[in-house]
Amino acid sequence: MTIKGSCTSLIVLIAALASLVSCDVVGNDDFLNRHQIDQPSPEIFFVDESSAKHAVIAAYRPWARGSAHMYQRDFQIMFDGMSDDAYWRPSRAASIQQSNWNINSDHSTIASYWQQVYRSVNAANDAIENIPTLLEKGLEQEQLNPYIAEARFMRGFSYLFLVTFFGDVPLIDKPLSSFEEFSQPRSPVEQVFNLIVEDFTFAREHLPESWPSAETGSATKAAAAAYLAKAELYRENYPAAEQAARTAVDIAESSGYHLVDDYMSIFDIDNEANPELLFYISFVDNDPDQGSNDVVQKISRDVPPELVHIWGFAGWGYHLPQRDLYDAYEEEDPRRG
Repeated sequence: MTIKGSCTSLIVLIAALASLVSCDVVGNDDFLNRHQIDQPSPEIFFVDESSAKHAVIAAYRPWARGSAHMYQRDFQIMFDGMSDDAYWRPSRAASIQQSNWNINSDHSTIASYWQQVYRSVNAANDAIENIPTLLEKGLEQEQLNPYIAEARFMRGFSYLFLVTFFGDVPLIDKPLSSFEEFSQPRSPVEQVFNLIVEDFTFAREHLPESWPSAETGSATKAAAAAYLAKAELYRENYPAAEQAARTAVDIAESSGYHLVDDYMSIFDIDNEANPELLFYISFVDNDPDQGSNDVVQKISRDVPPELVHIWGFAGWGYHLPQRDLYDAYEEEDPRRG
């Protein structure tokens, strides 16, 4: 066969295959809308109580594992660096701009906050809307309320960040399922705060005082009570903030939370779940392929040689306290050390 003949045959074959594919697309509307057969589809995901928990976990993931800009690495370091209390000592241009509040609409880190937090909102909305369908599977409302409450806590947690950082933001309280729904107008701050307060109030009423040890780190009744007080304070609704804070203290004390006697023990690697922590994203060292260099960034870059052996390395020194913060503590205050 000649080269010309081979090319002609190949073109005919490609055209024939394209015709077959196009016919399938025209004849079958589901051709491009198939779910992976090794994963549950939305239609069959909610089958039991464990699926309710898994749906809620999806709302945590964007905060913890969504991006290096989130709690996985940079989030708390950058926001301390933007305050008067700490210096980030960054080397990346975007980080220098952010620490100096030199932010525009093209800033990649700020865009990541928006994207990841709204992913958390959407996951929470999905859980809130679909967990009640488990009533049809024989579960009781009392079984489902803690999971709905946890999803509402995460939605309130996400919107509290969005409204305090961005101001007016789109208020989305249901799962979005089409591209046409994604472009939403901004809602006034007060309207967003109304939903935040409703979510934290529901969470305070329906979350448990504690979860099983396997679920350590999940939001609890005390966490919801504390964040409700925080939301009212940020909202400048001071009478409501005071009442919510008093209730939060009562709930926290009855749930076993308290200040520890040994301040430095808070930082002990074996004391992660200490009773001072109302809400935190826990670290589980169970995956060699996923980690964080958060600690490396925080350790001082100029560690004296005789101390380097403690960690085995010096850090990058991105997380340094300002002198005025250090001076704000009295000499006998253990936090100063």
